[in-house]
Amino acid sequence: MKVLILILIFLSSLYSKNVLVLNSYSSTFEWTKYQSRAIISALKIRDDINIYVEFMDTKKFKPTNQTMKNKLNYYSEKYKFISFDVVVVTDDNAINFMIENKDKQLFKNSKIFFSGVNNLTLRDTLNKDRFAGVFEVKNPLSNLAIAKQLNKNLKTVYLIGDNTVTSKSIINLYTTQYKNINDINFEILNYTNIDNIIEKLKKYEKNSVMMIVVPAGFTKNDKHIGINSALNYISNNYKNPIIVHDNIYTNIGNPNIIGGDCVDGKSFGEMVALDILKYFDGTAMKDIRFKSKEGNSVYLNEKVLNSYGLDIEDIATKNPIIVNKNYNTPRKTNNFF
Repeated sequence: MKVLILILIFLSSLYSKNVLVLNSYSSTFEWTKYQSRAIISALKIRDDINIYVEFMDTKKFKPTNQTMKNKLNYYSEKYKFISFDVVVVTDDNAINFMIENKDKQLFKNSKIFFSGVNNLTLRDTLNKDRFAGVFEVKNPLSNLAIAKQLNKNLKTVYLIGDNTVTSKSIINLYTTQYKNINDINFEILNYTNIDNIIEKLKKYEKNSVMMIVVPAGFTKNDKHIGINSALNYISNNYKNPIIVHDNIYTNIGNPNIIGGDCVDGKSFGEMVALDILKYFDGTAMKDIRFKSKEGNSVYLNEKVLNSYGLDIEDIATKNPIIVNKNYNTPRKTNNFF
């Protein structure tokens, strides 16, 4: 029976397309769920595509050389009878893993597609005959414009991160685009331990707005804490508006998050899946261009804006996506600043 199963797997791999969806983070991480589900849903329309899914969970368990080697050994043993036509990765740790191991036996015949990658330097270094996908490009200047409309007397912007590889990359993008802005102080609070951030916020500037870069990798008392816990812990100690750039955080019940110019994991997943289908239908890899801001939109949480004495119309932006709409309660008459 075991031999028969192996033969069937082998024959299936000969006549079907095999796709491995390799996610950097946990299956419980909302951003990953949106991307992964969108990829799988779009690929499932084809009966000739076999889909396999792995979650590396590198937010909770930080990647090291040894853990990545162990994962390669595990995948190599698990899939030793399968030849992957495509490996599609979500986020930075998974693409780093594939860059390191793309020529190993398991992946040597695979084309590599990616979704939600923050390392923009890869646009110049990846081999376009082997790689295609969607970069996660934030819009720092758009979010700064929103911040200035939230507070006409804005003096300080707090950039909050969890000190992960992704967080460092995005904060570098923000500070690079803000380098010529001299009338606002940009204070970077990029720590793994969330208590370090709270300590720095004890005397926060009144005329300030916070931008949360990456909140998924925080720890407290040396233990990883969930995103909702981290965001609530921050908002309990910082009462001003919070801007985010991931749409999954715009309507999670946090009383401070007003929204922002956001990336959309579902859109990213759908775009990369369509590129995979184009490849399977005969389009050459070099003709599938890298993508970046196509999946970005401005999200605004109306009820939170109203709680600060603001309306949607106070934020000058085209075609915002409005979440948590306020149908009944009038806004406060006084701005909180």
